[in-house]
Amino acid sequence: CNGLLILNEGIQKTVLGALTFGLLDGWWRYEDEDLRIPGSPLLSPDSWQRVLEQEGFPVVLYPARSAIDLGQQIIVAESDGWIRQTDRVYLQLGRVGNAVLPTIDITDGGQNSIAHPTLFREHVIDGILKALSLSLKIPKDSIENDQPFSDYGIDSILGTAFVKQVNEALGVAMNTAIIFDHTSVERLADYVLATYGKELSAGFQQQADDTVARASRIAINAPDAAPAEPQTTSASIAIIGMSGQFPGAKDVDAFWQNLVAGKDCIAELPAHYRDNDAKQAYRWGGILEDRDCFDPLFFNISPREAESMNPHQRLILQESWKALEDAGYNPKCLAGEQACLYIGAEPTGYFHESFTGSSDATIASRLSYFLNLKGPAIVVNTGCSSSGVAIHLACESLRHAESNV
Repeated sequence: CNGLLILNEGIQKTVLGALTFGLLDGWWRYEDEDLRIPGSPLLSPDSWQRVLEQEGFPVVLYPARSAIDLGQQIIVAESDGWIRQTDRVYLQLGRVGNAVLPTIDITDGGQNSIAHPTLFREHVIDGILKALSLSLKIPKDSIENDQPFSDYGIDSILGTAFVKQVNEALGVAMNTAIIFDHTSVERLADYVLATYGKELSAGFQQQADDTVARASRIAINAPDAAPAEPQTTSASIAIIGMSGQFPGAKDVDAFWQNLVAGKDCIAELPAHYRDNDAKQAYRWGGILEDRDCFDPLFFNISPREAESMNPHQRLILQESWKALEDAGYNPKCLAGEQACLYIGAEPTGYFHESFTGSSDATIASRLSYFLNLKGPAIVVNTGCSSSGVAIHLACESLRHAESNV
């Protein structure tokens, strides 16, 4: 869900470069001399790393690092998905008349009261998340606010760098030991607010008030907005991700190769599938190779519950995750999104004492709950056309703006 930046940059000062490019307008107009290679506007690899991380690219790679002595380098960086602006705004949008204005919670408290308490807390959490992202060199969106720091590998060594980043971002002076008492982003934010809230609130308050004043001046002259109407679109909708398991094929690519080759993937049933005490009318079938490979803890499911689940439910969880990755999404980035989920499923005849494990009605809800999706989650059963109808309903949901993914 984040963008990639690919650079091909010179990283060494040369006489030829200075003579060739030094005559161009702007070559010597840089104002951040401390970042540059002395006597040149170029940046060293270390400077590029530092600048990109500060600007929201926590993952920086050098695919051709072994060729660094050649004076040029390929730099690949992944954005954390956040757009940075000159004036940082931590305000939710509300409406005054037909003009858009920030929502303000005016309190008539004492000297220590804050007019934007929720936004102030979000500001602190955002600073901690960015600091943790820079320290671990992972995208900020992959960090859970309530996940213990230890789960991300934070120890006494990494913790020192992390706390230093937090102190610089928020302007506080915490000791490294604090993160072992307040062990998640949420808990650390609570500590910062309780300990440094009064000091931090003054600067945040002034920044928020200035933003409100600017927004008010713009809104006064803004034309009246037309009432919102339900929107529909006829734009094309594309399927951009696929995943699946098939007899004789672990994924979609292998399945396609089997189709091209005309391969018969029906095989004799494994011995443990057969009932040796009864006459069996069937000995052959289409069998998935890794049908018993499922990681329940990855999906926050207990091993005991996983044993009672319809195997189809387990497959849907696995392959849906892979399909999102195939589409270029980090599935965790969809948390909170208005994303619709339609699944075509027919009864499989699988019976177990667990209702949630055997009922087809819960398949979509189970996946939607795990991914924390906020759109419709519906199971479709129209016989052989179930999958086609599910795709149709998903497209209609997108066209009518009921969902955005």
